[in-house]
Amino acid sequence: MGSSSTIANVILILLLVITCWAFYSISLLIVGFFTIRSKNKRKSEDKKEIRELPKMSIIVPVKNEQRVIRRILDSLLRLRYPDEKVEIIVVEDGSSDRTPDICQEYASKYPSKIKFFRRFNSTGKPGALNFALKHVTGDVVAVLDADNVPEPDFLINAAKYFEDPSVAAVQGVTDALNSKENLLTKLLLYEHKLWFEAFLPGKERVGLFVPLAGNCQFVRREVLESLGGWDENSLTEDIELTVRLAENHNIRLALDVKSWQEMPRNLASMIRQRLRWYRGYMETLGKHAKIVFSGLFSRRGFDEAITLSGPIVLSLYFLNYLTGVLSAFSPIQISSVALTLSKVLTYSTLIMLFLAGISVMIYERKLSKILWLPLIFLYWILQNLLAFVALCQVLLRRPREWVKTPKTGSITLSGNIVRELGLENYMGLIPPRGLVVCFVTSYPPNRARLSEYAENVLQEISKMSSIEKIYVIADESPSPRDDPKGKIEIRPVWKHDDPLSILRVLKEILKIKPDIVHYNVHFQSFGRTRIANFIGLSLPFLTKLIGRRSMVTIHNLGEKVDLPKCGLEPSLLNRVGIRLATKLISMANFVTVTVPSYVEYLKNRYRCDHVIHVPHGTYVNYVEAVDLGAINPRSGKKKILMFGHMAPYKGLPILLKAFQELLKERDDVELVVAGDDHPNFPGYLSEIKKMGVPKVKFLGYVPEGKIPDVFKEASLVVLPYLTATGTSGVFHLACGFGKPIVASDLPEIRELIREGASALLIPKGDFKRLKEAISYMLDNPELMKEMGKKNLAFAQRESWEDVAKRFGKIYHFLANGIDTKLLIEDIQRIS
Repeated sequence: MGSSSTIANVILILLLVITCWAFYSISLLIVGFFTIRSKNKRKSEDKKEIRELPKMSIIVPVKNEQRVIRRILDSLLRLRYPDEKVEIIVVEDGSSDRTPDICQEYASKYPSKIKFFRRFNSTGKPGALNFALKHVTGDVVAVLDADNVPEPDFLINAAKYFEDPSVAAVQGVTDALNSKENLLTKLLLYEHKLWFEAFLPGKERVGLFVPLAGNCQFVRREVLESLGGWDENSLTEDIELTVRLAENHNIRLALDVKSWQEMPRNLASMIRQRLRWYRGYMETLGKHAKIVFSGLFSRRGFDEAITLSGPIVLSLYFLNYLTGVLSAFSPIQISSVALTLSKVLTYSTLIMLFLAGISVMIYERKLSKILWLPLIFLYWILQNLLAFVALCQVLLRRPREWVKTPKTGSITLSGNIVRELGLENYMGLIPPRGLVVCFVTSYPPNRARLSEYAENVLQEISKMSSIEKIYVIADESPSPRDDPKGKIEIRPVWKHDDPLSILRVLKEILKIKPDIVHYNVHFQSFGRTRIANFIGLSLPFLTKLIGRRSMVTIHNLGEKVDLPKCGLEPSLLNRVGIRLATKLISMANFVTVTVPSYVEYLKNRYRCDHVIHVPHGTYVNYVEAVDLGAINPRSGKKKILMFGHMAPYKGLPILLKAFQELLKERDDVELVVAGDDHPNFPGYLSEIKKMGVPKVKFLGYVPEGKIPDVFKEASLVVLPYLTATGTSGVFHLACGFGKPIVASDLPEIRELIREGASALLIPKGDFKRLKEAISYMLDNPELMKEMGKKNLAFAQRESWEDVAKRFGKIYHFLANGIDTKLLIEDIQRIS
């Protein structure tokens, strides 16, 4: 009984502490809201001229930063500050890539501005900073990380604060270069904004503790030297230095001193970073407890103690969850006071997180951003867990390790900001190696479901020098696959209509760690069942969540298809599922569509601005096999061709009825049906053949090598579709062979004609009009010849090679995290 009482009392005390901390944080957040409204009006110090600009020494510690080092050095060379008043000190700390060579190149080119030093025995960032401090000659020391991009007035604005001799250090603000990269970077941006534009201004407004961050910080050199520089044993050298600084010196927050930096782009990087931060805070509190708690009765000292104990409080939040569990399932008696405190803490936490959600809404100026609240709650729970892990590391005295966060050079800023920062040359960076691409698709020898499209476009993509490797995450096949040569490697991972196997795609992606994951899909790509297709279509979004850049090529939209003709009921469940799946697809990093009108549809209905039309692609590699003279048929049978994977919506019975009527008027025709059953409709052709229409030849599946022969002998290609499941691959195929076409009057077909193709259109499902159109075309060989030439010209403008070039450009931009608006502008220029 005694032990239970002791446990209950401990829980009570800790809950009281945590509850007080939560309410204190809420009060600071509310104070901060008075400043967040002026986020676009960053206040400056006096506009009067500075009597004398201090000399600035900018320290940039670097290690394995070949992706970003040129960017920061160029941005530092563009700063508006007298050349004789600034020095740039770059300390290379044991890199294994090209970073030292690039730094030496700049130091040789700008010897009066850049000092370059190498350290071969790396001890982490604090050691590199102390090494640089020995070579500093400036009055003020500025610290930047290699991924930073300071604004042009960065130094000028910082110098104003040092006009006040009581100011020993200045902390600027940072913003995100890659906030639009994925959901995590957006969430981290909102957290970042909350800290720099609400909490810190609120703290400074009421005279509280303002900590230094790891970069964008300025410290007077004489003060820094008097303190002995940075603590090389600290995981958070910035907060450790702040504690020593704040004991006797004044630190200012500078909202008009701004630099841009990268946010961690995946959970693994973020987790490593936060574990280091939380442990560093805890160890700093333990090391400097005497300094921190000696000022506990002053306003600033009290806030300093609260700030440094924050990660410990976070780690103890699980006690609140534990209290609820114990009260429900344990014999331990929890006092009513503890239960009341637990409820108060829960409500106060909800209020704090709700205010965080409101701040996101204010920042974005969109009411819909309140929908971020569920993610904010999940993120909060994750931070509780990470802080608890860090506390365990401290208590168990685990070896500490200074793990740097990897940088990729990613930029997702708008064009105006890019131009202001002078980053135009960094929007098309060439990676140090070729790109590794995962291409998720159905693939031969499997048929239909876009497998033929994938094979053709990947053949061209693999020829590009910018591509190192293509992993085809393919569907399993009952038939053996030919072992591809060159850059393409096929990994059969998933099965049609098998939801669990489809989820294995994510596991394979995590194993490969590609630069880009490209999904090739339509709304029934993953089989016939609803659950399989829904899970499959959610993969681009899930890929983005796990920190990989995803793009998707959409061949059709379920909302644009006549569902009954595709074997689906237009039920509420189906329509809601299709709508949700389309929304998830549209949340990939980038979207391409093969139908031009889909662009505006996705923009208007799903607010998908990162979408562009990329043509289907055509077989112009077969043009040499085409004899345009064959369009004016020789004596004998005139062959009418229907080609493709047969399904009810393709309208084959309509064509057979029309052909029966045609045979009553002429005997110089023959109908060739080339293709097998669509995998979603097995046995379909067997039923069709029972119609017993004469002069109809069913060829079955046509191997790739035989396709030219089939089209070369055809006089006319007919597409009697009842609905279009996206753009027609057979239409493009016929164009590539320079063949005239008779087709149903469908929106997707009309779009191809507007793009420059040619076809005689008839109302869908009207076999009489179809018969008349076929007869009219066969009686006008010159018209067929002109239509064929026009289609051939159309095909030559939209070859597989051209499609591959556009995909390659998209891969290149996405891999470098470039703003999608700039990407769309660039793709449109080459279209």
